[in-house]
Amino acid sequence: VNHSTHSEIPGEGCMTMETNQRWSLAGKNALVTGGTRGIGRAVVEELARFGAQVYTCSRNQEELKACLDDWKLNGFVVSGSVCDASVRD
Repeated sequence: VNHSTHSEIPGEGCMTMETNQRWSLAGKNALVTGGTRGIGRAVVEELARFGAQVYTCSRNQEELKACLDDWKLNGFVVSGSVCDASVRD
């Protein structure tokens, strides 16, 4: 087995460099509502890990700020605002 095509990036399992390029989201934008907790947060981080610029929202200002600070420290391109997507105006 030729292991030279396998990624050296931790956490990527058996994904090859070809697979990484195929799944690259570099230059793409993503919108994730409720991105500061649970599944939403995991989605934000996975999209950012694949290179997307992510925009998210949260109902809680402090929670959003903490997440944005954490993502910035991890090198993710994420921005967001406080809003409640369940309210129609």
